[in-house]
Amino acid sequence: MKEFILHRKDIPGGKAILFMKTDGTASARLYWYDDDESTVYLDSLSVDAECRHQHLGTKLQEVRELLGAQLGAKQAMLFVDKGSWMHDWYVRRGYRDYMTHDYPNYMWMVKDISVPKKSERVSAEELLRSKMRQVTAILSEPIPGAELILVYACVDEDGQECLFLRSPIRNMEKGEWDLDYSTLTGSIDPALLIYRLKRGTIEDVLGITRIWEESPINIHDRNLNICKELLTVSYLNS
Repeated sequence: MKEFILHRKDIPGGKAILFMKTDGTASARLYWYDDDESTVYLDSLSVDAECRHQHLGTKLQEVRELLGAQLGAKQAMLFVDKGSWMHDWYVRRGYRDYMTHDYPNYMWMVKDISVPKKSERVSAEELLRSKMRQVTAILSEPIPGAELILVYACVDEDGQECLFLRSPIRNMEKGEWDLDYSTLTGSIDPALLIYRLKRGTIEDVLGITRIWEESPINIHDRNLNICKELLTVSYLNS
C-alpha cells in the first residue's frame, strides 16, 4: 500500500508539487518559479501531533530537497517563525538565516542543496542519487538515428511498474516488458536502461493508470525531469 501520494499543479509563474501521506496525517509542498531555476521553495510542512517522532517530517524534508537538487536548483528556501522550535529544527538540518520576512517575527532561511553533506545521506537516498545520475547521463548522450522519444513507463503482468530509457517490447513468455536488445548500440550497459518503480508511482506522477495489456506510456515532454519525479516518488513510497 502506498504511503504517500503526490499532486503536481501550475501556480502563477511556476509549478508546485504537493506530497501527502495517504491517511492525511502529514504533508508538505515544493514549488519553484520558471524564471529562476536556481531556487526551490519549501512550505506547508505539517505532521499531526499524534504522528510525530516517526521521522515523517524528516522524510518529507529530505525528499523535497533531493527533488529540488535533481531539478537543478542550487538552494532551498523557506520561512519560519524565528522564535519557534521549527527554527531550531531547520538549523539542525543545515539551514541558516537569510533575511527577514514580511510577516512579523518570521525569517527566510536558506540551504545549499547542490552538494548535500555526505553525513546527511542514507543508503536508499544515495542509491536514488546514483540512479538519477545514470538517467541524466544516458538521456544526455546523443544517439545517431535514434527515435526522439526514449522514455517509457509500463507495467508487467504481475503489476510491477517499470521505467525504460529505450523502447521496450512485450515478453509474453515471462509476462514482462524487456529491451529489444537487437536495436541497442553503443557501450551503455542495458541494465542502466531499466528501472523498477514502486507500485502506484506511474499514476501518482503522470496521472495515468496502466495494466499489462496496455501499451507503454510514451513520455513526450520534460523527459529528464519526469524520470526524476518517477524515481523520487518511488523512493518516497518505499
